[in-house]
Amino acid sequence: MSADKPGIVTVKTASDAPEVEILVLRPLAMFADGMPPVIPAAGLSGQRQQYLYRSVRPFVRKQYQDVTCPLPIDN
Repeated sequence: MSADKPGIVTVKTASDAPEVEILVLRPLAMFADGMPPVIPAAGLSGQRQQYLYRSVRPFVRKQYQDVTCPLPIDN
């Protein structure tokens, strides 16, 4: 990879094979504003929150428990 050629990777199929350039990014023209749309994360299900709180929280350091495995939100 090179900063001079963004999105292009130089590869070889074998150690003695010639180098080939491959485009690994889509052209930015595909998106009106230059960036793809943001897809927000869905969050954790109530069942997953319960699991983390009961099964994982005891193994997390006390100072990080409320950030990593908070009390589950009632859904």
